[in-house]
Amino acid sequence: MTPEDRAAYEEERLEEAGDAGRDAEADMLAAIEYPQYKAPYTGLLADDDGRLWIRESAGPNNLSSAWIVFGPDGKRVGRVTLPRVFALRAVLDNTAFGVQEEEQGFQSVQAYAIEPSGL
Repeated sequence: MTPEDRAAYEEERLEEAGDAGRDAEADMLAAIEYPQYKAPYTGLLADDDGRLWIRESAGPNNLSSAWIVFGPDGKRVGRVTLPRVFALRAVLDNTAFGVQEEEQGFQSVQAYAIEPSGL
């Protein structure tokens, strides 16, 4: 984990805490012992075709998240990139379903078509 990763994480947390919770959040962040390394992946999901989706770990400034997709036989079949603000929940019939955080702070259900040729 780089110093830039840590700084970006702390900045994001302090923004989310707002003025009222900023001091308490800063105290909590100061007490964290950060790991030397980041996990290579941050999510797993199985789709309706038996494929395994693995979300790669992303840097703090990435605007997208990458998912590596493996077939039921364990062979890599593709890579899919989705917006970082999109929390993937399910993949059915080559459509990615999830929840997306909008700039105004509310969440909405979104669906993205996944090209079969990308898998």
